[in-house]
Amino acid sequence: MYYLKFNWKIGYLQDMAKKEDKVSLLLWVKGNKYLLLKRDKDEHQHSEKWGLPGGRFDEGEDKEEALEREVKEEMGVSIKGKDYKYLDKYPKDSKDVYVFYLEQDLDLKDVTLSEEHGNVQFFTYKEILDLGKDAIPSNLEFIKDYHKAKEKKN
Repeated sequence: MYYLKFNWKIGYLQDMAKKEDKVSLLLWVKGNKYLLLKRDKDEHQHSEKWGLPGGRFDEGEDKEEALEREVKEEMGVSIKGKDYKYLDKYPKDSKDVYVFYLEQDLDLKDVTLSEEHGNVQFFTYKEILDLGKDAIPSNLEFIKDYHKAKEKKN
């Protein structure tokens, strides 16, 4: 058993070594609700936490390519650059996190979750704040920033 866990960790570390220390995330906004994915209980990082779709860059990718690939992998939904807008870049734990937003309707029946996730749901801003420890803390920060900027415009 220990051997299997050790080999899994080596495989994971080798895979992560091919990834860059940059992350792209998508804030999918539908009216006044935000889309979050719930990480599977077997995931090594942020297990059973709600968070934004997205992930690390593959070698040679730019932030848009990484975002489009990750959304397709995690949700089975294709997005293109004309659909989403850049929100901001956040330095987090020795990596850069690029956050984008997409204000568009989405029927959750059109979402096919990857093995990394067990659930997908739209939440109001208040519901997201109420998630507390059930959400990825940095993702809450990105949502709060977007929400504040949107309120200033209105």
